[in-house]
Amino acid sequence: MLLQITAYSTVLFVNFIFLLVLSLFLIRRKNYKGALLLGYVMAAAAWWSLMGALEGSVYGAANKVLLSQLSYLGITLAGPMWLLFSIEFAQYDKNAFRWVKYLLTVFVVLACTVVFTNEYHHLLWTSTRAVSEGGFATVVYEHGPLFFVHMIGQYLCLASGVGLLAYYASKQVAETKRLVRNTLISIIFPWIANIAYIYIPSFENGYDLTPIAFAATGLVLSYSFFRNKYFELLPAAREKVLDSITSGIVITNARGEVIETNEAAKKMMGDDSKKGTTIMGRGMFIDTAEGFEVFIKKLNVWVEVMRTSLLDEKKRTVGYIYYLHNITKQKNERKKIKKSEFLFSSIINFLPDPVFVIDEKGIVINWNKAMETMTGIKSEVMVGKGDYAYSVPFYGKKRPMLVDLVLKGLTTSKYYKGQDVHREGETLSVYLEGKNQVVLCVAKPLYDNYGRKVGAIEIVRDVTAQKNAERELHERIETLDKLNDIMLRREKRLSELISRLKNQSSQDE
Repeated sequence: MLLQITAYSTVLFVNFIFLLVLSLFLIRRKNYKGALLLGYVMAAAAWWSLMGALEGSVYGAANKVLLSQLSYLGITLAGPMWLLFSIEFAQYDKNAFRWVKYLLTVFVVLACTVVFTNEYHHLLWTSTRAVSEGGFATVVYEHGPLFFVHMIGQYLCLASGVGLLAYYASKQVAETKRLVRNTLISIIFPWIANIAYIYIPSFENGYDLTPIAFAATGLVLSYSFFRNKYFELLPAAREKVLDSITSGIVITNARGEVIETNEAAKKMMGDDSKKGTTIMGRGMFIDTAEGFEVFIKKLNVWVEVMRTSLLDEKKRTVGYIYYLHNITKQKNERKKIKKSEFLFSSIINFLPDPVFVIDEKGIVINWNKAMETMTGIKSEVMVGKGDYAYSVPFYGKKRPMLVDLVLKGLTTSKYYKGQDVHREGETLSVYLEGKNQVVLCVAKPLYDNYGRKVGAIEIVRDVTAQKNAERELHERIETLDKLNDIMLRREKRLSELISRLKNQSSQDE
């Protein structure tokens, strides 16, 4: 018979199968944050459990010692993998994660080297002795100084992971807090079991329940993660959605400490994007819910920052979401528009004819110098006014003008009844005669680069002198026509007189 089957080894074999299945389940979900490393923790515990089961089943002290040494591959990896899982789960800085991983790799390599060279230095186990209990043989290990160094290293990894997760949980919403709380509770089981194995006499004969306690940890974590659907929605939805947003997203707790950022925000914020950094009231994160704009010099970009409060079920503020919109393109466009508007306004003011411009809402946006001279109303008074205020200087009351007809498509017959309104395409023109003045009004719609009607312009030219000249010319032409008629009549009479004289002369002969 090669193996001695005991209740202890049977439990460890069953535990190994459970932990192996759980580790494979987690490793297959490696795309979710923390799943792969948690799977490695369970795999290390599974190996530990398998080696413990075999150690409890085989014959011969040498075989048992070899299997105990092999079990240290799982024992040594469990703590570091837990710490790496905690760092990744809590989403701490990637550079810190990389350096911790290097240090833990050195720790694992040194620990395994110590384990497999113990027969030369006896610093891990000072001695081993075989004992028989109830007909079954076990090996009792006398622990050396490096065993306790290794134990302290493992406990530091577990404690550091617990501390990181506890700090992370303090800044999260209720559901995530419950998830982290269950994770912290679950890691207590192997901790207690390992302490019992080392310090309680009844466990000295090789009955290490730590791998079984890891199974309890796996059960609690599986229940908690499945209940919260962590490996179905939370990480994938959060990271994919946040990182797909081109605007920066920053989530802080009520104290203004960063707990989450997407990639766009990290690029804008630099070092301030690190978790735990207090940003409220600093730099671009002034303590206001109103949107404001800030220029990030090192990136040469303009950012619009807006803040929204996160409230719990009791309407208490538990955090904030900052939205960082890159508005550099819009700012540049606004500069171009302002420049164009300035040039347009300069051109309008330079024109000798009175001109005014309204926007799509009928608000006066330009009232040039010539118009000021004609109406006696300053630009500062008229610009910004609507409701047909620009018609009062011409008609003495508010009413639509040609500029409104071309902008809104109103009919000319209603507002210019009995007047000859000339239309050429979209341009309308009409002569208006007052007591001592005649003006020519010409209006045309204005369009933007996308072909949208954005306003209209009207030119009011004083043509009184031209009309007076035309009238004087017409009068002179009429006078000349009358003189011509007189001359023609005189010429006709003279011709008739000459004809009579000729007839009379011929009769006398």
